[in-house]
Amino acid sequence: MTYKELMIDALTDLLEDDETLMHPIYGLFNQGNTHYYGYFGFTEHYLLIALVSGTGKQITYTTRVPLDIKSIRVKQTAIFKQFVIDIAFNVGASCRITASPKVFTIDTQKENLPRFLEHLYTIAPKTKQPELKRLSGDNIRIQYFNYILGIFLSFVPVVPIMILIMEWKESGEWLFGELISAFIKTLPVTAVIWGVILIPLFLLSILNRFCFGKVICVLDDKGIHTENDLLLWTDIKSISFKTAMHSRFRYRPACTTFSIKNAREYEIDIMHFPFYALRKIKRHCPDVKVEVHNKGWLIFIALCPTIIAIVLSLLS
Repeated sequence: MTYKELMIDALTDLLEDDETLMHPIYGLFNQGNTHYYGYFGFTEHYLLIALVSGTGKQITYTTRVPLDIKSIRVKQTAIFKQFVIDIAFNVGASCRITASPKVFTIDTQKENLPRFLEHLYTIAPKTKQPELKRLSGDNIRIQYFNYILGIFLSFVPVVPIMILIMEWKESGEWLFGELISAFIKTLPVTAVIWGVILIPLFLLSILNRFCFGKVICVLDDKGIHTENDLLLWTDIKSISFKTAMHSRFRYRPACTTFSIKNAREYEIDIMHFPFYALRKIKRHCPDVKVEVHNKGWLIFIALCPTIIAIVLSLLS
């Protein structure tokens, strides 16, 4: 069975009586830091989603989402010309689909993707969410320098610790006064070196927070305005913050998950949401539960340069 046949079969299996499959496409379903391959299509009243395995030969999840749309936003990436489709619903979690104009194994993609978008524009409300830069409130921006700043700060203790250990090994005994004296002698040079590196990063980080950088959301008295949705303060029941992670193969930015409860319960992810913004949210929702994940791993990563410096100094 070809990928095209599998797409048609998977979406057709989701149809109910007297329904017609319209504009089936292949793309990525984005949820926080995770991406799933999938097939997408419309009926008269539903968005059909069939997620597939990496090989594309096994259906792993299917769902029918009612087309009760609040707003949509469609952007095209500059390099790969992919369409990023954000759909916010009046009830339930939002949906992000990334689709390419051409898929080598599915020849209908070229004609169906424009029809998919045209149909989406037709059924979506004509009123659009205001652009974030036009809203008044606290602008929350992507922080470009905090991760780099954290890496450099983790190396600050390395040189002083190595100097103290080397002096201790050379003298053969722990002479606290002499060790501190040797350490103080290195402070001017160390301070200049780190000052040249860290001060510009601190300044850029502060300017990034208040003056420049992509705005990912705006906080005001109503709630959290995202690119195509508004999360009311009264609907937010809990917040889960996942710190940025860097594995061998890729960097995963910080992601904050908001648990929403209005007509139903669901979750919404905001990518690149910075940690400092959680304090601003607490001012509006002092009783909301906030959980921070990966703290232990982050502390371990921050201490790694110091631990390595101690081991190397003792073994040298």
